[in-house]
Amino acid sequence: MEDQTFKSRLVELLSKSRKANRLYSGVTRSHKGSEFAESQASEWQTVNNDLTNHLSEILDKDNSKTLNSDVLNLLNAFSAQGETTDSEINSKKARLVAIAEAGDFVQSSILSRELVTLRARSQALQAACTEIKSIMKRSRPGIDTTENQQEIFVPIEKPQAKVIQFRQRHVG
Repeated sequence: MEDQTFKSRLVELLSKSRKANRLYSGVTRSHKGSEFAESQASEWQTVNNDLTNHLSEILDKDNSKTLNSDVLNLLNAFSAQGETTDSEINSKKARLVAIAEAGDFVQSSILSRELVTLRARSQALQAACTEIKSIMKRSRPGIDTTENQQEIFVPIEKPQAKVIQFRQRHVG
């Protein structure tokens, strides 16, 4: 497995994502689950569909020079969506608490449904980011993808030798 190329890992992730899409479409089509389970599966399927489409576009380009930057851009896009979704969750959660304390249970029920969907989207985006990060980390071991993602593909500089200055002789 260690001899896999970056591109082959992306193809493997694409295959995995397509398989997950088939699984989620089966869950959303079966009406055996609850309304909440179906909305969760639908969000997971949507995010997975986006991941599949973007990976397909990246792999169809067939330009190995931009492959790393394209995947990094994809990771940044999914991370940004995740952060936006998480902030939306936090604001709606605070609103839900205020509405529930006010006794408006109809409105709190509506907000609860929205929160279930948002949480599922957040989890799906986190899972997609984790998958992409693991591929990037395996291609460049020793690089931490959890910090600043812009620094992932910065070339590693060799440490400079310490130069010791000699004292100059004064002639004269």
